[in-house]
Parts: sequence; structure tokens; C-alpha cells
Amino acid sequence: MNSLTPRERVRKALNHQEPDRVPVDFGGYVCGIHEKAYRDLADYLKMKVKVSIYDYMQRLSSVDERILKIFNVDTRYVYARPASNWEFKEDADHGWVDEWGVRRRRCGYYADVVHYPLGEADIHDVERYPFPDPSDPARFKELGEEAARLYEQTDYALLAATSGSIQYLPAELRGWEQYLTDLALHPDITAKLTDRFLDWNIRYFDKLLDACGKYVEMIWIGDDWGYQAGPVMNPMMFRNIFKPRYKELVDFIKSKANVKVCLHSCGSVSWAIQDFIDVGIDVLNPVQVAAKDMDTKRMKEEFGERIVFWGGGCDTQRVLPFGTPGEVRREVNKRINDLAPGGGFVFTPVHNIQATVPPENIISMYEAVGRYGWYPIWPITSQGKQ
Repeated sequence: MNSLTPRERVRKALNHQEPDRVPVDFGGYVCGIHEKAYRDLADYLKMKVKVSIYDYMQRLSSVDERILKIFNVDTRYVYARPASNWEFKEDADHGWVDEWGVRRRRCGYYADVVHYPLGEADIHDVERYPFPDPSDPARFKELGEEAARLYEQTDYALLAATSGSIQYLPAELRGWEQYLTDLALHPDITAKLTDRFLDWNIRYFDKLLDACGKYVEMIWIGDDWGYQAGPVMNPMMFRNIFKPRYKELVDFIKSKANVKVCLHSCGSVSWAIQDFIDVGIDVLNPVQVAAKDMDTKRMKEEFGERIVFWGGGCDTQRVLPFGTPGEVRREVNKRINDLAPGGGFVFTPVHNIQATVPPENIISMYEAVGRYGWYPIWPITSQGKQ
């Protein structure tokens, strides 16, 4: 059988069909690499690379095309730009204000929020707070041309990473402690913020999908509904407040373009997977394998015919940063065996590759995909010792 192109490979996985091998994603939205780990990897490979930060909070760097090809990465990303009246400016204290008015500051390897502009606001302040323009032409000026070029001149699967959020960004405006307090004591404020962000996202996706919708396979949106040990809120609050608004957003996206919709949510979210399916989410990222109730084999058996798992290929909390290369290979082998049969799985580690991950482990991880990721997936017991 002839090998599939990367685009064909990803499409088959997204449609719950077995391609020739498990597709690989790396270098993009929550599937990226910290600038330090990237420098270490490039040094180990004896490559000179340019470090270009595209996520200032997580300090993620774009990945050189040579490295993407070494790791047989099937995806490439396109991004909208910021609004025309905002640019990244870091002050002497390594801080900056993003286009939403949230102040962040670098703290060691990463950055954190140090000022929440709506932290002490009442509902009238929330109603009047100025949002950036979602339809600003500067956001999409070069997006369509870039997507068309990549689509026509390469055979990679194109993904659009976006701002789509109805919970995470509102919580950053409000501050997580106050945001969670609002759920119990000020539900009117929560509803107002959620509705304003829903409206913002609909207007944003309207223009974004006009620009690149016919070229991309999948749209990313992202919120965090779990923490390590369970849901971040009472599941009934999620279902009453957020679930219907997600359905409205996903329905709009799919009315504009023939794309899959991927929801990123960290943490323990097995409780919400059926809800995600109900509102039309096609793909879940990641599968945080070290969180409670996130057993990959069980989730594949229960949900694998109805939702695609994008990630979960290697634990990024313990195995990838602290394991040996052999332990990394065994971890990858297990996750592929759990998640890949029948299609519906795209390999990427659970989350971004963090700052102190050894380059030997990164290389071992992608070599293991090349070794164990071919269909049909053979049981671990048939592969002997690694």
C-alpha cells in the first residue's frame, strides 16, 4: 500500500479510520515546546535555529522545519494576528499588558498574571469593559494567503489555533478566585461575561473562517474544565451555564466551514466528555493521563467511536521530564496501544514540552511513535522488550 500524505493521514484519523500510521502533531497550540527545551534540543541535534516566541505566557517557540521533518510531523499551523492597536511590549520588569488588559510578568521560565482588570468590578463595570475588536482586519490580513500557500504548496494538514474561549479568558480578566466565587454568589456576572465572550468569538470566527476555513482541517478552541483530581466546578454549573453556549459557538463554526472542532481542556475531564460530544465537539485535547479518571484504555472503549483523542501520547508531568529514554518508549507504546486502534487518535504528548525536558527523551518519544505507530497496532506483548 502506498503511504498516505500527511493531510490524508490526519483526515482519516479525524474520521475514525485507520491510516497507514498514527499522525503526529508538534510545534503548535498546547502541542509546542518551551524555548529552553527547544534550544537544548537544537544543540543536541547540532542545529542552529532561530528562537521565535509565539506564546509569550508559556514561552513557546516556533519549531524549525528541519526538526518537524525529522519527527515526521503531519501538521502545520496558521495563526491570526493581534488587533492593529496592540503589539507585544515587555517593560523593564519583564511585564506586559495583553490586548484584553490583563497584565502578565515573566517569573522564571514562564509568565503569570499579576493584575486582573475586572478583579473588583461589578456587573455594570463588566458590561462596559472595552473588548478588543474581534473583526479588526489586521487580524486576518495575511491569514488567508498563508493558509492558501501552505495548502497548495504542501501536503500537510493545516490547523487554525485561535482565541476561542468562553471560560479561561473571562477567568483571567476576573481572577480565578473571584471567578469561582462568582459562580456561587454572582451568577449574573458569570453569565454576562460568558455571553460577551460568546458574542466576541462568533464575530471573530466569522472573519477567521472567511479567511482560511476552506484550507484548514480543524479549529482549536480552549478552556480548562478539570484540575488534577476532578472538575473545576460543579458539573451541573457547567451544564447549565456553559454547555448551551458551547453548542451555539460550535454550531456557528460548523455553519461557516467544513472543519472539525477541537476543544483543549486540561485536567480530569472524563465527567464532561459526553457533554462535549453533545454540543458537537469532534476532538478532545489533551488526554491528561496522570489526572484522576483519565485512563486511556477505558476512555477509548467508552468514547473512542464518538470523539477523537488528540494527545495523551506521553505523560508530560512525570515520564517525559523525569523518566529514562526507555521509560519514555514504554509510555508511548502503552498510549498508542490504548488510543490508536480503530483510528481517532493523533499523537502528541499530553501538553507542551516543558523547559527542563532532556532532548534525549524528546527524541526517544518521536522515535517510539515511528516504531509503534504503524497500523495494524500490535499488542504490547507481541513487541517484546524495548
